[in-house]
Amino acid sequence: MELDICIPYIGVGINYLEKQIENFIKLSSGKNKLNFKVSYHTQEDLEILQKSLVYEFISETVHAEKCDINFFYRNSVSHTNAINNLYSKCSSEVCIFTDYDIYFLLTNWDDEIVNILNDNRCDLFGTPYRTEFVNIKNYTGQEMLARHYQKSPNLSFLCFKLEKIKNYFPLKLTDFDEMAKFQNFTPFVIINTEELQHTYQMDYGEILWLDTGYEIPKIIYKHDLAYKSLEYSITDLIHGGLNKIYNSPEYMLHNKKNFLAHYKKGTAKALSNNQSFDQFYHDIQTLIT
Repeated sequence: MELDICIPYIGVGINYLEKQIENFIKLSSGKNKLNFKVSYHTQEDLEILQKSLVYEFISETVHAEKCDINFFYRNSVSHTNAINNLYSKCSSEVCIFTDYDIYFLLTNWDDEIVNILNDNRCDLFGTPYRTEFVNIKNYTGQEMLARHYQKSPNLSFLCFKLEKIKNYFPLKLTDFDEMAKFQNFTPFVIINTEELQHTYQMDYGEILWLDTGYEIPKIIYKHDLAYKSLEYSITDLIHGGLNKIYNSPEYMLHNKKNFLAHYKKGTAKALSNNQSFDQFYHDIQTLIT
């Protein structure tokens, strides 16, 4: 079977991408063909990619427009462009969309994903948002707490069968870019109806923070799609203790087995010259099963 692996990429994080592709190939079963499709925003990013250690393993590069308008959700618009342009290039039976700082902890992960989508008759499989609230005072001017939709998988790591999902997303996986053009747009929505409550699996009065792929739970709710989400480890699997630091790496489990590690906020850490990635990547080798 062929798997399209779609990765939005930014040049500053080339080290994350190189290690990711190395990790994906090394831990795969070898039974399935992995088609790495990588998006880029600038010519400079493309040139960095072309000189990288993993360029030979990339089947296709895809240009995605970078949003330069000065509003706080501009990165989400750029991410939306990357997601949709990659989606337009998908052709394999199984598609995986992943952030470029996510790594498998499970040997033969590809067979496991195929089995989940086949044998478990699962339409969507991936990573849910965490339950934590974020103070949005910097954006609203008021002390307010918001969070993303709950329980359903999101586009940081999402797997599906293309033929099935094309029924619901024929051309684009998300229209966050179009919605962001509306006059007086805000990505914050108050959960104030029963439909919103059930769709986003949040409580009345909560504030939903819309982002790239906010439509996923809407499609799940409307069409009763079957989905399975990974479970976050409540402990730091490397250092022990509760994993409560907002920007610290995340570890995800499937059927109580280690499945994914997410370095998290990789681009921001790379821009700030954070030097912890090499240690993180070295450490997670001990978690691979």
